[in-house]
Amino acid sequence: MKTNYKKNPGSILGYLMAFAMVLFSTGLYAQCDHSFNMYDSYGDGWNGSTVDISVNGVVVSAGATGANMGGFGNSGPCGNVLFSASSGDAIDLVNWVAGSYTSEVSWDITDGDGNIIASGGHGASGASTAYCAPPPTCDNSFNMYDSYGDGWNGSTVDIAVNGVVVASGLTGANMGGFGNSGPCGNQLVTVMSGDSITLVNWTTGSYTSEVSWDITDAMGNVIASGGHGDAGVAIADCFVPSSIPGCTDSTAWNYDPTATVDDTSCLYGCAYSNVVSLPYAGTGLTNCGSGNNVTGGSYLGGEDGIYEFTAANTATILVDLVTTTTYTGLHIYDGCPSLGLGTLVTSSTSSAGNESLSFSATAGASYYVVIDTWPSPNCVPSFDLSISEAIDGCTDPLATNYNAQANNDDGSCVYPACLAVAPYSEDFSAGTLPVGICPAGWSISATSGDGWRFVGTPGYAAGSNGSAAGTYAWIDFSSTDVGVVMQVEDIDVSGLSAPAMTFAYFSDAGTYTLATANTMYVEAYDGSAWNVIGTFDQFTSGWETKLVDLAGADVAGTVSLRFRGESSGLSSDYYNDLLVDDLSVDEMPASGCTDPIATNYDPNVTIDDGSCQYIMGCTDTLGCNYDALATMDDGSCTYPGCTDSTANNYVASAGCDDGSCQYSCTAAPYAENFDAGIGTFTNNGWTLDAMGTPSGSTGPSDDITGGGNYMFYETSGSPQSPITLTSECLDISALAAPALRFHYHMYGSDMGTLDVSVNGTSVWSMSGNQGDVWTPAQIDLAAYAGVDITVVFTGTYGGGYWGDMAIDAIEVDEMVSLTIPGCTDPLALNY
Repeated sequence: MKTNYKKNPGSILGYLMAFAMVLFSTGLYAQCDHSFNMYDSYGDGWNGSTVDISVNGVVVSAGATGANMGGFGNSGPCGNVLFSASSGDAIDLVNWVAGSYTSEVSWDITDGDGNIIASGGHGASGASTAYCAPPPTCDNSFNMYDSYGDGWNGSTVDIAVNGVVVASGLTGANMGGFGNSGPCGNQLVTVMSGDSITLVNWTTGSYTSEVSWDITDAMGNVIASGGHGDAGVAIADCFVPSSIPGCTDSTAWNYDPTATVDDTSCLYGCAYSNVVSLPYAGTGLTNCGSGNNVTGGSYLGGEDGIYEFTAANTATILVDLVTTTTYTGLHIYDGCPSLGLGTLVTSSTSSAGNESLSFSATAGASYYVVIDTWPSPNCVPSFDLSISEAIDGCTDPLATNYNAQANNDDGSCVYPACLAVAPYSEDFSAGTLPVGICPAGWSISATSGDGWRFVGTPGYAAGSNGSAAGTYAWIDFSSTDVGVVMQVEDIDVSGLSAPAMTFAYFSDAGTYTLATANTMYVEAYDGSAWNVIGTFDQFTSGWETKLVDLAGADVAGTVSLRFRGESSGLSSDYYNDLLVDDLSVDEMPASGCTDPIATNYDPNVTIDDGSCQYIMGCTDTLGCNYDALATMDDGSCTYPGCTDSTANNYVASAGCDDGSCQYSCTAAPYAENFDAGIGTFTNNGWTLDAMGTPSGSTGPSDDITGGGNYMFYETSGSPQSPITLTSECLDISALAAPALRFHYHMYGSDMGTLDVSVNGTSVWSMSGNQGDVWTPAQIDLAAYAGVDITVVFTGTYGGGYWGDMAIDAIEVDEMVSLTIPGCTDPLALNY
């Protein structure tokens, strides 16, 4: 048996040993009490004599007598006076005063150790030298720690006691330790209570944030702590109680060499182990607070839970650990590991948390199960542990040979005759291998690779397949996957006239480009071999329903089916995880065209057989060749544009002209009187007219020159509003003082607004009834010098049919002095 020495809570060093220990000492001596004792040899009461006591020539006690020192005499001390003095001080008796019977008076002086250093009678000198025993020394501990546990990082520090360096260049390495979040070695220097302990001369290694330290006193209490660079001022303390309880039996693993009184706490056997008997089932266990008592490798870096048992038989032992904590380790030793005894028999470690293992045990031998962790996390807050002898047999209660005592299934289960009957379905919603109708009907296997999964989320595009995790079966192609088989339980299809299997299939690589897809085979067993009856080696667009005809796939009316997934062989096959869901074995479903836009769409069919037919053509209503009868667009659509090859914006692909053609700008001067039509203007709502508008009391009766045409806004009925008349592009660069001139006629009580804009900017506006006259207007175009212009005349409806406005005689030419006839008197109503 081996033990790892863990101190009792009351021990000097406490639970933790130091990572590196350095002990200190000083030479300070304190004052102590000395005693002046007086005697009366006759014993009949004090006789009145007095004396003063001096230390280094200074009286520290005056008028001392046997009476005022509390005594009565009787050949013993009549009393004593205590006074303080330090070693080496000069003590004397001065100023004797005589009483009666001075011959009866005697005295002595004792030092701090109780030794008489002077004595005599009345009037005698008391000259003597004071003495105080030095205070006791003890060990105070300096402990260094490496939080990561990967070896010391090079930092060093010196220890000073009362300002004097007593140990220099201390590191975790030269103090014997390797780290691992705990202490590992010691060096001793002596200190006395009251000494000042400091850390000086820190030097920096790597990863200083991992360095921490503390200083403990003689009782193991922390009196200072900190990190790299901290001074660590601590006051030494050597106090140790005269009675220290603990285990005083040196054969016990918790023996405390500092204990002076046995408190019956002695423990024997393997240190920190819990002795259990088999079968053992512990729940809600923890190793937190147990200490790191077993080390030696990965997954042995945290605290340990040790469970000891003795094998009753030579048998296979099963050990199972269940926990939600990750990075756990399960280890089996054949000797006490906390004492460094025995060897590792077997172990199971991983990031998963739950661990299981088995090993062969020898009858009468003791074994030790250790629950530990990677150094992070440091412990397992809660776990369940079971340890038992393996009892082989059938563990399925549905089997006819079920063995309730068995805990290790040996594959011997025998089941009563059972057969699933079609119609049959499976939706994989349990998150496990389907149970099926018959026990052990479904099974999975793989030549290599991860195999079929029923929980978790696939990778890449398959991860966003639209179905909840745990509701479908899938193959993760992250490994080298070969022969990944999921066998369906046998199904009786004798009651079906045309048996078929359908299933939902997902093989969508999304945005990842792969040369070939991974393949899913559907196979049927003919009594001697598996035969492929369906091959699915194409990518899908999301989930697709697949159909497999089962005609001839049965043996005496029973089909044995399986899915077999195979990798494409590409190194990037992991982009294409395969998913299966909603399996059904039933009558052959009706097949046909399931696309509602096809001409032969059949709403009664459930399986698309690829027979859909379409009327091809342009289905875009914006296209010039839009075909309202087309059901599928064939990409033939052409769109409007400028079809005049002489235009600046000619579009060769345009299917029809939209009137947008643009040409080189016409050089000014420019004029249009509409007598020959609208010229190069683009009209949207204006009307070419002559000799008056249809409505009375509005509009002109003739053009500006007489007998010609003009453009007017017909406001009867429900007129368009606004209307526009747009000029062609005009080049005004040759004009020195460019200007726009025109005549307008705005007569009628419902007159609206006439706006003029140049290149999209409003430059002139007039609203309301302006009288039954043609009025000239001129607009300065100097702001547009050097810029080609387009002029737009916009008419806006005024609310009634007496609102016919007109324009005529439009010019773009040099600015002139314009004469506008009318009343020029500002006092007139019609100014």
